[in-house]
Amino acid sequence: WEWGSELGCMSVLVKDSMGPRSALVTAAGLLGQIPVILSQPYPLETLAEFVQVPFVFGSDAPANAEAEYLAGGFRNATITGVKEWNNRIFLSVPRWRPGVPATLNVLTGSGSSAALDPWPSWAMNRVGNCGAMQYVQSMEIDPTTGLMWVIDNGRINIFAEGLPPNNRCPPQVLRINVDTGEVLSLAVLPEPVVNYSQVFLNDLMIDPLRQVAYITDTAGPGGLIVYWANTGRFRRFTAPSTAAVPGFSFTMAGVMYMASTPSDGIALTPDMSRVFYCPLSSTSLYSVDATILRDESLTVEAWNSALRGSVLDHGRRPGPSDGLTFDSSGTLFFGGLNTTTLYSWIPRTGAGRSSTQALQGVVVEAASVSQLQWIDTFAFGTNGGLVFTTNKLAQFFSPEGLNFSAAASPNFRVLRVANGARSYLFNVATTAAPTSVRPPAATKLSAGDEIGIAVGGLVVLLLGCLIGLYACGGSEKNRGPIESRLVIDGADFLTESLNSADYDY
Repeated sequence: WEWGSELGCMSVLVKDSMGPRSALVTAAGLLGQIPVILSQPYPLETLAEFVQVPFVFGSDAPANAEAEYLAGGFRNATITGVKEWNNRIFLSVPRWRPGVPATLNVLTGSGSSAALDPWPSWAMNRVGNCGAMQYVQSMEIDPTTGLMWVIDNGRINIFAEGLPPNNRCPPQVLRINVDTGEVLSLAVLPEPVVNYSQVFLNDLMIDPLRQVAYITDTAGPGGLIVYWANTGRFRRFTAPSTAAVPGFSFTMAGVMYMASTPSDGIALTPDMSRVFYCPLSSTSLYSVDATILRDESLTVEAWNSALRGSVLDHGRRPGPSDGLTFDSSGTLFFGGLNTTTLYSWIPRTGAGRSSTQALQGVVVEAASVSQLQWIDTFAFGTNGGLVFTTNKLAQFFSPEGLNFSAAASPNFRVLRVANGARSYLFNVATTAAPTSVRPPAATKLSAGDEIGIAVGGLVVLLLGCLIGLYACGGSEKNRGPIESRLVIDGADFLTESLNSADYDY
């Protein structure tokens, strides 16, 4: 928890994963001078775990596919994207290196006996067929139609040692009927929007009502890509907020890692009003006005100008993270790579902060060095609960690599937190009122109990405020701004020349 002394004053609720205990403590070694509440967490449920990524090699698999994979290809396979639909879990396996049999799969079995079955077929995963999927990093499912939106980078072997990347196939967005496996549409991204020799489509969120996708490109200076499925057009927004912080590094499980990765995580608020995003090589969290981002009627110049003026810097996360997601209640979930922790945070309406200020009100949902090394991508269970993948990605890319021996602990996991959370798309699909992130209490309280709790809560709140003011010095500069603030000013953007890819297709 080394980040505590770096961030200074931060309000954090920590849920102790060691057992059912609750206490108010002074976090001397945890968060500097801030009191932290320890409480019972929602349990982590293991849906699948494996030392090496196992595939189902059926009769329709390519010849020698299984033999080549078991001979060494397994060392090049990891899991990233995850989505759940009608109790079926889908996983992506990026073709960063040679020997990955299939890039999009459905999970069969559970626990340590789980395996990946290529989906929708082996043919749609065939390397070299540009009409099939070459390298899927992530996907999203439209609950109103049952269509899976898939981002396929086209290029493969981008991290292969001794081999040049294979850029033969272009990047594309596919929409596949989840129930039938039928590919209903395929749109190729034009090269002015992305560079075919560098493109790294990383993650996406969708607006089903408007048939719009928001995609992060983790190449070069980074960027947000908008895809209007109804017209087949694409646009790209690039700015300093999408770029990596030069010389960025972080420590995980006692090992320091250097990273130069731009825009990675992306999340859409449940009211479809703002798109949140973050570079992996940064602790800052940004958002942009989604109503502008999806406005196809604006000229490219007016679009870029309006977007630059709408960017908010919400402050610093406890550390770098990969994926992001909102649930239906407006709670943002993200991982902490340096702390092997799952966090949640609720943005205040319209709030923007300086990048030197920490996010306030961050909640620790779970923490585990053994299970939560590199939280990657998020999904939501069919019946609620937050689902996500972990993959030890830092070790995967290290010179030593992962331990694939039979006695090794699992390198890859699909986990679920039973917190009752629903997807940011849940209200769109049900047209119901926003649901709470927390399961309802099992016991109905009496009126007297409710009054007593309310009074007690007020006392605790006042004590917490006094302690917080004392711990943080009580000065105005330490408390930080409370009003919305645009950190994007003329000097910030207009002096930068990051080529915002002002293309319209």
